[in-house]
Amino acid sequence: MSEINLLPIELSPARGAVKVSKSLNKIITVAVGIFLILKLFGIIFIVFLSTEVSSSLAKQTSLKQSIGALEGTEQKIFLIKDRIGKIKLAYAAKNSGDSFQTLDQLFSSLPAGVTVNSVQIDSAKTAFSVVSKDSLNMATFLNSLVTNGVYKNITLTGFIFTPDRGYLISLESS
Repeated sequence: MSEINLLPIELSPARGAVKVSKSLNKIITVAVGIFLILKLFGIIFIVFLSTEVSSSLAKQTSLKQSIGALEGTEQKIFLIKDRIGKIKLAYAAKNSGDSFQTLDQLFSSLPAGVTVNSVQIDSAKTAFSVVSKDSLNMATFLNSLVTNGVYKNITLTGFIFTPDRGYLISLESS
């Protein structure tokens, strides 16, 4: 069949307008395709970033837990270093070796109810305190301290009695 154009000739589009229309149609189709591809890449990028953020948060929580665990260890190491430094200072003092041996000899013969509360050794003096629940054990300790003759001069620097702890005696020797 032959093509019959029922439209009047004056209503038909111009030849240049038809070419522009076809070109615009192709450009719009390509632009929509590019837009859809960019939209797909954008969605993939957002999903990738969300997984990276969640893995970073998981790493952050695990690192916080590790830091919390290491803080306690760090405090212990710091205290140990401090104690070692104080022990080195005590050993470095000229008479400290004798003081350690004397105290070791003294504390090895403590009566059963007497315990050592504190010990402080300086280059000039040695100070220590002992605790006992009853006075008989404390008297036995003081008697052995005097009869041993380990120290030439002993000064009583403190004597405290409390019902819950017992007798606390602080002594100092030069």
